[in-house]
Amino acid sequence: MFQQILKVALGLLLVWHCTLGAGADENEVRPEQSERISTLILQLGSAVFEERESAAVELRKIGSAAIPQLSKALNHKSVEIRSRAAAILRPQLRTPLQEAIQKFAELPDEKLDLEVGMWLIARILNPQVEQATLSRQLDDLAKAVRKKLGDADPKTVDPQRAVAAVREVLFVDEKFGGNFTDYSNPENSSLEKVLASRKGLPILVSHVVIAVARRLEIPIVGIPTSVPYIVKYDGRHATAGFAKQDIFFNPFDNGKLLSRDDRMELFPGADPDNPAKPSTQREALIRMLINLETHLFQRDETDMAYLAVEFRAALQFHMTEK
Repeated sequence: MFQQILKVALGLLLVWHCTLGAGADENEVRPEQSERISTLILQLGSAVFEERESAAVELRKIGSAAIPQLSKALNHKSVEIRSRAAAILRPQLRTPLQEAIQKFAELPDEKLDLEVGMWLIARILNPQVEQATLSRQLDDLAKAVRKKLGDADPKTVDPQRAVAAVREVLFVDEKFGGNFTDYSNPENSSLEKVLASRKGLPILVSHVVIAVARRLEIPIVGIPTSVPYIVKYDGRHATAGFAKQDIFFNPFDNGKLLSRDDRMELFPGADPDNPAKPSTQREALIRMLINLETHLFQRDETDMAYLAVEFRAALQFHMTEK
């Protein structure tokens, strides 16, 4: 599969390379260099490990001039040569989205912006979606909540009233909720598609709520229980004079408020007042990507699924030890 992707990417890259190099002698591969590249490619299949490694190092140093011959090596009868040629080519063929994913995943946890991560996930399904478009839609939803609150300051208003305004706008006026009829559709994991359809997976709808609340400084956080992913108003941040009480609700079930009895039924064996710690941004994105890759593989959308796997693996690799 990866070699098929490489060959497609190579075709595009070679067209680009030839276009830029047309008529430019300095971009042409000299006969002696071409011969050296051919020798090095054969050396990739050497029985001696050190010879294979030194050939790979030199081919990487040669860079783009070796791409045409390395691309032909993807069809070589030697499995060793094919796999090593692919490994050398892979970093040179990363797409802009892959580069953005890698740079994002390398950020320390405190600098990760979940909305940027959700935008990158949406780009797996639609590379053309713009971050500014998604942000404006979330801004508009936040403005509607602010309007619902009238003159009250969202940061200091009674928590019950703040939560009621968020729930009324998102689940009554805008009709957000879970996609019960087509749960495994990969679009349920895309912020772009969820904002358009108003339906999605529990974690996506929950993080629409969180993104809207964040714009108003209403302290709503995600609670990563197994099924479903829910949210709560974090009572610790309630303004003085109001009860420091958490308010749980389930965005997937049209924003249903969850009583203590509801939580005991939903989360048997867990503390109904503290079923799980709020998820970090990295943890939330990893869970979104696990959902997406699972549903993409179910539909044989393997190219996009592998990109989701790559994103998840990068986030996990750079996860800070607790």
